[in-house]
Amino acid sequence: MACVPPILVLNYKLPAHPEQVKEELEATLRWLRAQGYTEVVIAGDSAGGYLAVQTYLEQSSSQICGAVGICPPLDLSFTADSHHRNAKSCFLTERFMRYARDSYLQIESKDGPIAEATARMYSLQPSSDPKLVAKLKERPLMLVACEQDPLYDDNAAFAQQAAKVGAAEGVLLCDVRGEATFHISLLMPGMENEPHRRAMNQIASYIGKALR
Repeated sequence: MACVPPILVLNYKLPAHPEQVKEELEATLRWLRAQGYTEVVIAGDSAGGYLAVQTYLEQSSSQICGAVGICPPLDLSFTADSHHRNAKSCFLTERFMRYARDSYLQIESKDGPIAEATARMYSLQPSSDPKLVAKLKERPLMLVACEQDPLYDDNAAFAQQAAKVGAAEGVLLCDVRGEATFHISLLMPGMENEPHRRAMNQIASYIGKALR
C-alpha cells in the first residue's frame, strides 16, 4: 500500500456476550464517525474474524466498506471435515474451541443457540435480504483460510453459500497453503514465509481498493 491508513485496535471485553460485543462495536463506529472517518474496513483474526464478518453482515451503515476475517470460525457446530483432518496439525484444539464458543454464547446445552448463531452467519438468502446480496456484490468481504487450520473448511463453505444466492463475487477467498499454514500463523512473529507474504499482500491490496 502506498499509504497505510490509520489503524484502530479495539480491545473488547472477554468473556463477552454477542449483544455486548455488538454494542461495543457500534459505539466504536460512532466514535470513528465523529472523528471524521466515513469509510472503515473492519478486520479480525480467529474470534475477531468472526466478529468482523458478523458485523459486516449485520451493519447497514455505508461507513463499513469492507471486512477481513482471518481464520474465522463461521460454523459454530465445528462439524466440518477440516476439524478432523487438521486436529493434530494445529495448536487450536476442539476442546478449547467448544469452551470459547460456549462462553461467548453463554450456553450449557449445544443445540439451539449454536444452530441459531451458525444460521446467522449463513443466512445469505436473497429472498429475505436482497440488500445484503447487493452489498456483497458492491463491496465484497475477504476471508483468509490457512490450509492446516481446523477452521479451514468454514471459509470455503461460506463462499459456496454466497455463490448459491448469486453473490459469488461478494466473498474473496484468500487460500493460504504450504508449510506452517495453521490457525492465524500469518500473524505470528517469526513465522514469515512465502505463503504468508502473499496472503498479507492480498489483504493489503483488498483494503487499499476498499478505501478508494
